[in-house]
Amino acid sequence: MENKVNFITYEKGKPLVLLNLHKYRFIRERKDGMKKWLCTKKTCYASIFTNGEYVHETINEHNHTENSQQSIERQV
Repeated sequence: MENKVNFITYEKGKPLVLLNLHKYRFIRERKDGMKKWLCTKKTCYASIFTNGEYVHETINEHNHTENSQQSIERQV
């Protein structure tokens, strides 16, 4: 799976990844350079690993609907 992601900085100055109208927050960087991102919804355990600006791996499915474009624009 090689989807390109969009990196943004939200209002608190922290990085977010946008992928298919879902937002992910940074968790950690592995020794091999892969970065883990977790969905921003508290009860959702969907996560992705990125290698640069591409998704390398996805884990779990989202248990909620996508964010609206307006919601995303408000936070940027």
